[in-house]
Amino acid sequence: MQSFYSVEINKTEWNVPGRYQMLTPVGSGAYGQVCSAVDTLNNTKVAIKKLARPFQTAVHAKRTYRELRMLKVIG
Repeated sequence: MQSFYSVEINKTEWNVPGRYQMLTPVGSGAYGQVCSAVDTLNNTKVAIKKLARPFQTAVHAKRTYRELRMLKVIG
């Protein structure tokens, strides 16, 4: 079972899997915050985005869906 830990960054609590360490803030905007971290399983740097209220309204849900689709195409 995967373990998670909590860390507070810019007054926001992040609950992330234990494999991601050394979270550092990269930026924030209207949609949420982005942090960089190190994936200890692959020893690579990754970006983690925390969306603020991703399903609060239909507009937010569409933005979230659009972002996930873009990540699928890019990744």
